[in-house]
Amino acid sequence: MKKLYIMRHASAVANASNRVSDKERPLNFEGRQQLANLLVSALGLFDEVTHVLCSTATRTKLTSAGLREILPIQTNYQFLDNLYHASAYSILEEVKLLPNEARDVLVIAHNPGVSQFANLANPEMTLAMGTAQIAIYDIHSSDWQALEFSDCQFRKVM
Repeated sequence: MKKLYIMRHASAVANASNRVSDKERPLNFEGRQQLANLLVSALGLFDEVTHVLCSTATRTKLTSAGLREILPIQTNYQFLDNLYHASAYSILEEVKLLPNEARDVLVIAHNPGVSQFANLANPEMTLAMGTAQIAIYDIHSSDWQALEFSDCQFRKVM
């Protein structure tokens, strides 16, 4: 059975001074700590990940880079402008473009899209995805192109 991991990027610096664009905001100290904690708590979690779909924002790219040591060496990384502030439906559409050979997939994106995805895939509860949180789903479809929210069986949030 395939798995889908929907992750919100780690915590980023606030942009109160408008020194950098929203898209270029780097991780803050808390975000770097969140990643350090994930390297321990998520060890082994991503052993079957074949593809990472990541927004092109700096904070998502840094989150992806921080997880590389617990992802398989042969993982395919795609950095996609369409995931920058994507809706849940846009996230689903990007996942549907994956080849069926893709096994487990990690998507690193932004709120509100990641929370919307979690709630559309799991309508019996309301989830507000915090920074560096990962919603984990078993996928009841062998065909990524045919994936619908109803094919995503919620397992847990970490």
